[in-house]
Amino acid sequence: MGVAHGDRDLEEFLRRAGLGEADIALDDPCLVEWRGGPHEWP
Repeated sequence: MGVAHGDRDLEEFLRRAGLGEADIALDDPCLVEWRGGPHEWP
């Protein structure tokens, strides 16, 4: 879908994928695979 540069970008990608606000949990490993560590934005 693209490259997220922050939590807000990632939340927007998830919303566009059909997830509702209540379903978006950035700390849920079933939903988000973090590479480098949670919420790290180089």
